[in-house]
Amino acid sequence: KRLVAAPWYSLVRYAYQWYGAVVGKGAAGRFRERHSAWALMGAVIKAYASAFAGLPRVWRERGKMMRLKRASAAEIDRWFRDYRMSVREIALKD
Repeated sequence: KRLVAAPWYSLVRYAYQWYGAVVGKGAAGRFRERHSAWALMGAVIKAYASAFAGLPRVWRERGKMMRLKRASAAEIDRWFRDYRMSVREIALKD
């Protein structure tokens, strides 16, 4: 269920990061102070290209890690509940 929810949370986080770039808050705001909007867009595109290129390795490593896991899905869900940060806080934290 976390994998299904991830695209939604990513979209919301990007909206907050765009807002942060416009108003000068968070990491996007700091980046925007020193670089153009085009450079910011290029950095995002480069990051996604790198992430997609690394997916085969990540899936192999994930398979290894899943065999070693000690926490149940319910326990991980509890960690997300107990130690959560809002998407807004993540995107706009200075």
